[in-house]
Amino acid sequence: MDKCARKVRWNLVCKPRKQGGLGLRSLQTWNIASIFKHLWALLQNQKSQWVQWVNSEVFRGNILWLAHHRGTFSWSLRKLLILREKLRSYLVYYIGDGSKFSLWTDPWLYNLSIIKAYGHKVKYEIGLGR
Repeated sequence: MDKCARKVRWNLVCKPRKQGGLGLRSLQTWNIASIFKHLWALLQNQKSQWVQWVNSEVFRGNILWLAHHRGTFSWSLRKLLILREKLRSYLVYYIGDGSKFSLWTDPWLYNLSIIKAYGHKVKYEIGLGR
């Protein structure tokens, strides 16, 4: 009998046992879900030290949608900011009383914010940037 190891594609290993796989969870899917959970905590402004730290040290007064990543960020923070774009497609905006809604920066306009779609100068062009 041949004793050399055989490689199997990860997507086959992650299939349910009934379909011939081992029933393992996809690490990529698991990782994305974990990052989405952190993004959700930031969007909800949950009362945790991590959220407070990210808001004060990483975003520095910006919101999640407008924060720029810098080269000094850790891998996890860079990945968080990269995957925020993917999260947009899963969000549905309900304005409610408007207390936590930003007309300019929240991505309610075809999954884009007004600032992202038209730039910062739009505020000045309509007379609000003074």
